[in-house]
Amino acid sequence: MNKSNALTVIPKILDWLDSKGSILSIDAMGCQNKIADKIMGKGGHYLFSLKANQKNLLDDVTRHFEKAPLEKIKYCSNYDKGHARIEVRKCSVSQDSK
Repeated sequence: MNKSNALTVIPKILDWLDSKGSILSIDAMGCQNKIADKIMGKGGHYLFSLKANQKNLLDDVTRHFEKAPLEKIKYCSNYDKGHARIEVRKCSVSQDSK
């Protein structure tokens, strides 16, 4: 599925889906304000991947985490070696949506 199709399909799926109380995980392609707003508007929560090609959003999120009190942030990381590379996955979670 290409990006333009995904950005059309994801909101339609969210209209149909009962996400109240659920955590939805969407890859970086779906990391969009209108998608986050739709999930929260239906009582759900989200976990998005964010990549450096969304510079303005990445800067906003980075500032949010830099200013947030440490007790409000949950963090984990995972390191995996295989296929001639080392993969590093980091996840920071904030309960604060704004």
